[in-house]
Amino acid sequence: MPPYKILSLPLSPPGAVARRGSLALLITKAPSYARRPDGAQEATLVCLTGLTRSGEIRTYRPAAREQGYDSRVERDWREIDAFVDASSLDPERAIEVARAHTWPGHPDSPRHWESFAEAKEALRVARRPTNEEQS
Repeated sequence: MPPYKILSLPLSPPGAVARRGSLALLITKAPSYARRPDGAQEATLVCLTGLTRSGEIRTYRPAAREQGYDSRVERDWREIDAFVDASSLDPERAIEVARAHTWPGHPDSPRHWESFAEAKEALRVARRPTNEEQS
């Protein structure tokens, strides 16, 4: 019997539509060597690059880093908790915010956010105004 593996994952919240080229927040388990409590999560802004016919995410690329290849859900599924829809963000501004979030002393090296809440707070400035806010 072949080993169990996951080839693709859906976009959260349920009902959100994933489109190639759109942004999402990748929520992953924090590594155990990071001296963080069990269940801690990290968030990274990613660009969706490959989808299945049913709309599940197959490949993605970190939006802040200049990475010349796609990461596959098939390879990283054990660490991934969720892909959260970020379609309410202005893409250019969100990528700018993500690139500005760097490791201390390394201004050219973008890093993840320590939690989903921290990512939401940082990306608040990139939110597109809703119809209610415009009126």
